[in-house]
Amino acid sequence: MKIPTPLGPSVFPDMSRPNSSGSECSRTGMSVHIPQELPDFLLQFTKDAIRAQPEDIIEYSTAYFTAMVKGQPFSVKPNPEAKLELTNEILGILHSQLSERGTVRKLEIGLIWKSLNMPENTFNHILSMGKFGEEIEWNKFLASCCSYLGKVNNIY
Repeated sequence: MKIPTPLGPSVFPDMSRPNSSGSECSRTGMSVHIPQELPDFLLQFTKDAIRAQPEDIIEYSTAYFTAMVKGQPFSVKPNPEAKLELTNEILGILHSQLSERGTVRKLEIGLIWKSLNMPENTFNHILSMGKFGEEIEWNKFLASCCSYLGKVNNIY
């Protein structure tokens, strides 16, 4: 299954045919079949919505899913007015994309940071705080982000 991206067309999976995986619904006792593609599909939608920061999420979702059903590309353009703040959820997205690699280039983290529409000054502050060079140990960067969050949220 192709997941919609800003760079190419999307294909909506045929969800009319249940697959062999499923679970029983606790309220009705009926078997509910969940397409294997659904988790990846919803993850991509969530990332795209975070990047876009739409003013009207319902309107955005309608346009997004309509494009998918029609097999048309959907352009995800970040709203330059809406800068996100660093949150646990944003850290989770970064961690899911970079954690397995151990060492990551500063440029690569910066590109993902920018694609999430995060403020550049926050990124630069974290880099300065951790005294990072061009090659960054992911776990140390993650720890610096957590430290930044703690200070911003007055945890300590």
